[in-house]
Amino acid sequence: MRRAYACVGVNRGPRCVAFASTADGDRASSSDEAIIHGEKVFYCGGDGVHEYDVREARVERTRRVGGANGAYADARCVAVCGEWVVSGDSAGRVRCERAPTPTSGEGRGSAVVGSHARGPVRDASWANVGGDGVVVVLTCADDGDLIAWRLGAEVGREEEERAAREVGRVSFPSASTPLCVDLTPAPGHDAVDGVASRYVMAVGCVDGRVRVYACDFTAL
Repeated sequence: MRRAYACVGVNRGPRCVAFASTADGDRASSSDEAIIHGEKVFYCGGDGVHEYDVREARVERTRRVGGANGAYADARCVAVCGEWVVSGDSAGRVRCERAPTPTSGEGRGSAVVGSHARGPVRDASWANVGGDGVVVVLTCADDGDLIAWRLGAEVGREEEERAAREVGRVSFPSASTPLCVDLTPAPGHDAVDGVASRYVMAVGCVDGRVRVYACDFTAL
């Protein structure tokens, strides 16, 4: 491993970083595709969620604390979930928005999809469960809950925000508060074109244990 370059651009220490990238790592063929080909990095700090352009070596956009609906109030985690950027803040709110591209700008829709009873939101992960743009996002927070949110293709259109809804929850005792979560397709159920219905979920908890679950999202 070697450091290719160093960069700055966030006030107060960043707590989380996520590359927007494809599984095969192919180079983007157009600027619109750059968002999903490893050329964007999202990271969060006390002053918001930042979008960093790797090609240009500069911060391209910042979602500031105190934005619409109080979003990004002390942002704690960010994850790139396909074409979605999902973030959680210190108040327990979970927000999603379509990742902007050079031609679409900021106008691709965003919504606070829900919230935990107590923050901060510690981590987020996701699964592509439908070829029609449906994904499941998992978030965990200090209320001891791990929540699964279904995000449909229409999220961010005010009249159809119901497409973003809670579809599952696992509650942990305070001695086992979840700190991080991740998903991978279950053995024998490899993703086809990035889509799978059965996953293995691993949850790292404050008691030092990793708990593993089998998840079936077929009904979604």
